[in-house]
Amino acid sequence: MAENELGLPFIHCPVCEGSGKKKTGFDCPNCNGMGMGSFQHGRFFYWGPKLGKAVIELDHLRHKFHLIINFDSLEIHINIRRITYFFLRK
Repeated sequence: MAENELGLPFIHCPVCEGSGKKKTGFDCPNCNGMGMGSFQHGRFFYWGPKLGKAVIELDHLRHKFHLIINFDSLEIHINIRRITYFFLRK
């Protein structure tokens, strides 16, 4: 067990030695890629994917893409309602 600056003990996976990956590059089957974690106030905290500029930019791009899809879907829905109203009015 190692400790960080706050004195909290980290628990390392004995199979992957805290890296979360096997030598082949795949996730460790023992810890499912978590690598290490720490107990604090009766809860186990672990760290998932590493955040970098590329991951954050990809998340922003995905968010913008979903906004465009939602706006286009709304626009199509409004146009279908207009066409339906035009043909069904008497």
